[in-house]
Amino acid sequence: MTGHARLINRSSAQALLRWSVILFPSIAIRIVYGRMIAGQPYFAKYLTLARDLFGSNDPGPFTSSPVYIVIVAFLTRVLDLDPDQIRLVQFLTGIISIILIVKIGTVIYGRTAGTVAGIIAALFGPAVLYEGDLVTASWVVLLSLTAVRILLIADQRPGYGTWIPGGIITGLLAGIRPTLILLIVLGALFGVTGTGDLSRRWKRIAAFLAGAAVVIAPVTLANYIRCGELIPVTASGGSVFYSSNNFRAVGLGYSPPEALTELEYRVMQSGDVTVPVEHRLFKYLAERASGRRLTYGEVSKFYFREGLNFLLRDIPGGFRLWVKKGAYFFNGYEVHDTASLIHAKMLMESRLPFLFGFGFLWVAGSTGILIGTFHFRRWLLMMIFLIPHWISGIVFYVNGRLRLPAAPFLIIFSAYAVVRLCGDIRKLHPRAFLILVWVLGATGLINLDDDALRWHREMKTPSFYACMEGTRQLNSGDFQGASKSFYRAIKLDPLGAREAHSGLAAILMRQGNRMSAELENRHAAGIWTAAELIKYPPRYETEWIPHQMALAAAYWRENDLERAARLFEKIRDKCPQKPDPEYNLAVYHMSTDPPDRIRALASARRALELGMKLDLHSTRAHVLINGILEDLGRDREALEVRKQIEWERSFIWGHR
Repeated sequence: MTGHARLINRSSAQALLRWSVILFPSIAIRIVYGRMIAGQPYFAKYLTLARDLFGSNDPGPFTSSPVYIVIVAFLTRVLDLDPDQIRLVQFLTGIISIILIVKIGTVIYGRTAGTVAGIIAALFGPAVLYEGDLVTASWVVLLSLTAVRILLIADQRPGYGTWIPGGIITGLLAGIRPTLILLIVLGALFGVTGTGDLSRRWKRIAAFLAGAAVVIAPVTLANYIRCGELIPVTASGGSVFYSSNNFRAVGLGYSPPEALTELEYRVMQSGDVTVPVEHRLFKYLAERASGRRLTYGEVSKFYFREGLNFLLRDIPGGFRLWVKKGAYFFNGYEVHDTASLIHAKMLMESRLPFLFGFGFLWVAGSTGILIGTFHFRRWLLMMIFLIPHWISGIVFYVNGRLRLPAAPFLIIFSAYAVVRLCGDIRKLHPRAFLILVWVLGATGLINLDDDALRWHREMKTPSFYACMEGTRQLNSGDFQGASKSFYRAIKLDPLGAREAHSGLAAILMRQGNRMSAELENRHAAGIWTAAELIKYPPRYETEWIPHQMALAAAYWRENDLERAARLFEKIRDKCPQKPDPEYNLAVYHMSTDPPDRIRALASARRALELGMKLDLHSTRAHVLINGILEDLGRDREALEVRKQIEWERSFIWGHR
């Protein structure tokens, strides 16, 4: 055998070993985890929308991830796959993503960095978690990496034909996650900044945009056919923006109007509706507040305006909220959707060898971003696909599912940082000291804690786990175990664990303890006495306002109006954007002797302006305002208010 042949054989053996080290744990982990969650609950929203895609009676536009809905519809309706089989498909997307991470890392930073990136990706737990849920995250990761790989190739070729598939994949990304539509603009700008004369650059842009249009145009056309409006991707941007920027938002997760949550619960409990109705409820609340019928496009604009009004009414507070969201995006703590919490707990309790999480990625990845700029255009392309996820997290909201697509690029940067640092340490290069200093500083930054994170980690999530365990035990007939679980959930979160109170009431009723059951049912409905609430003082700042609102309401029910009013004023000063204290103060001002009509009118109008118009009890505020205006002799203004009252009273969900 010649030396050249031996070299080829050795190279092939090294490649086989390299891919075995990366792919064997990746596949094994997914097989084990897939068996663990087989038959477990899944995120049903997209599966239900996919099943209803062609048989819906709802003429509205797409409201959520049209491309993913079509993918799931193809898997369920054409290939006839069940949810567990769809999970296998998504695990396959994860394996392909790992291969792409290795390929891209090798192209940009060399074979060693590519191999390290593959190992990190194979042992990165959050990716496996969200592949097992029927959500968009794993497909966004796959399409992002595919787009980067294609554009890396296109950037090295003189022609412009390869830019077309790059545009198609980027269009698919925007079709799965509409908040990433910015990527189409950034991808076109990347093309225009490349090498070659101006004519060639414009052809690249045209090819890229044409590819994106191949995906976006059919979605826009479908929206136009369904509702008569030119909506590029989805009509839910405004409602998501408002749900991320209102007085209830803390930056972690989604905070829609309380009325929407209440209505959705009623609808699902009725059993008459089997498809998600959230978009229709958003439309209903907007129309109810506006006093007229709205198109879906007008609904989105309405919520954008409401979200912007919230931010502009308190610019420093809005700025602090966005800074918090930006910081949460980089935090090492894993914040999951409620739908993913069960699987997250199973994953954490398993013995699967997950060595890497977001904390490591942000420390090592930020290091790689700072020191890995020598292939600037390749580095720039990676940043183009990384930064929009951060912007989306700031403008909208943050959780593990929404920040997962940033992970593959951080993995590649992390791998380069590890290789570079190890090389510098081996050579005793002074740069290694500076890198280590940055790593220590970044470790401190990603572990920064605040009250909302502590509340979520120490109270809300453990209480949810205990409540879910209690529900499982109750359904299996283990009443003693269920009682212990429910009591544990209530101890952790007395005011928020309403399902635990409800479950405990069912057990007490079975045991014939009717009085205690009625008490738990009252707590499940959020009704407490002042004495009971004083026994459970708030332990977190995030918990303070709900606790004080409940205490003020308890004082009001007990006819201690002065003390209730002082508490409402205290809450208003603490959270000036919350409408409930203003409305309650308006009622209080009208209950004094003599009534203070001017202050009551100002408070009631302020409550509506702050968001009470989206509350199911907004009619109360309008009735109060109407009475005050009539007392003051302002009949023309009272007439307009009465029109709104008539509209709201005639505008009942399900009977319009």
